[in-house]
Amino acid sequence: KARAAVEAVGSISDDPTALTAAGAATSICGDQKRATTFIEKALALDPNNAWAWARLGWLAIYKDEATQAREHFQRGMALSPRDPFVFNMRLGMAFSLAMEGSLSQAIAIAHEVINTYPDVTWSYRHLAAWSAMSGDLETARWAAQKLLAAEPGFTIDRYRALPWFQNIPQWQHQMAEGLRKAGLPER
Repeated sequence: KARAAVEAVGSISDDPTALTAAGAATSICGDQKRATTFIEKALALDPNNAWAWARLGWLAIYKDEATQAREHFQRGMALSPRDPFVFNMRLGMAFSLAMEGSLSQAIAIAHEVINTYPDVTWSYRHLAAWSAMSGDLETARWAAQKLLAAEPGFTIDRYRALPWFQNIPQWQHQMAEGLRKAGLPER
């Protein structure tokens, strides 16, 4: 998958949206360095591309740079406050806050996203982990049940295997522990 995104870049080198898509795909596959190159090129072509700022925020999270991530998400939301994918930026903002130890703020944002976008199932995963990490096992178990109803095959092992976790092992461990406490299956 990542190779296909890289190969496509030759034909899209002047298209900020396509570069952002290639950067997103490359990032999700775990190559944060190459993804950063694509996203930075997209922003050089279009510094007002909210999606590229959001992707740069996720890249910062995947590189354990929570403060920079928050700044990138804020910029993306300022550029496109009514963006149909604002939930992605809001959850990114929450993730960066959680990484900095502001679990109560992260949880509040996760609740907000769930209330506004109940079909965004990965918000339940974050709410489950962060609530468990903060000691609110009732909310953590509720979110875990909602996640399993939407994604019956979810396991902590599969979550931990996501390629983007490779550069933030300490956070991978914390999230897995929170998901365990919330009652989600290991395998």
